[in-house]
Amino acid sequence: RFRSLQSVPIETENGVIFGDLRIPSARGILAYPASQSGEDSVMRRFVTQDDVVFDIGAHLGFYTLLLSRLVGERGKVFAFEPNPELLPSLERTIAPLANVELFKVALSDRDGEAELFVPEDASMASLQDWTEGVVGQVHGVKCRMSVLDQLVASGELPVPQFIKCDVEGAELSVFKGAVKTLDRAD
Repeated sequence: RFRSLQSVPIETENGVIFGDLRIPSARGILAYPASQSGEDSVMRRFVTQDDVVFDIGAHLGFYTLLLSRLVGERGKVFAFEPNPELLPSLERTIAPLANVELFKVALSDRDGEAELFVPEDASMASLQDWTEGVVGQVHGVKCRMSVLDQLVASGELPVPQFIKCDVEGAELSVFKGAVKTLDRAD
């Protein structure tokens, strides 16, 4: 109910995230602003200066901030997030980052419009209603879907050197739509 709690600056080791404290994962970042998943170690090992990286399922921008720092000024991060309930926080988080571009789409194996299933914890939204009500009531919102291979083939996106993909169980659909990009010899 308090607007001031819907965009709380949270200092992390990679920059400030603006968290909406109605979302449980934002409260988790507020309580523990350092990564504890180990995913950051993988990113630090494989992402280098000047790389092009994709953050598929950017959420609130926790890893987007890290990737932005790792690729540096001449690198580029393309963040993908279709959930309109997360976008205000994500947009504010990445606003000062000149090397990040946001795509407000769900990547999948087909183009078009889809229903995004958003439970009470909006960070668990997916193109599949996988929660079965376990995490509270689920409501649907319309979102646009795009195919990664088509975005790369059209020149809208460059070929990435690294992909982080966390889309709540829809990863296979993302990768089916990225077969040509992933199977390149280079």
